[in-house]
Amino acid sequence: MNDEEKEIEKKKRLEVMKSLVLKILKDIRDPETGMNLVDSGLIRADFVSIDENEKNIDISWIPTTPFCPLILHISAVIRYILVKHFKDWKVKVKLHPDVIGSDMWNEKLKNESLLESILNEIKERGWMQYFYSGDIE
Repeated sequence: MNDEEKEIEKKKRLEVMKSLVLKILKDIRDPETGMNLVDSGLIRADFVSIDENEKNIDISWIPTTPFCPLILHISAVIRYILVKHFKDWKVKVKLHPDVIGSDMWNEKLKNESLLESILNEIKERGWMQYFYSGDIE
């Protein structure tokens, strides 16, 4: 296989992976609207970045409003669900740069222990069904 064929194969693999990521994320919804993040356009294929070599998945998303009080909660669930499906991968979630205040939010979203703490609260309070319609285990 020559370099061009390898590059084409790599692009195909990445597109399949992006499709899988979006399929997984269709089970995550905005609790206010009840709609999933993918069908409502809050996460799109061009918001998904995958690095096979480093095993990194970066997701950007757009909240329904930049003042959404659940940005950290929704982000924590996005990260949690993707980590469950891609166990050996590093998953980063951030707001799309077009969102007002995204720099401030993205600084907070770098803090994995904060996201874990929020996720634990969601689980302990039984709130997961508000954010996620798929099977947890």
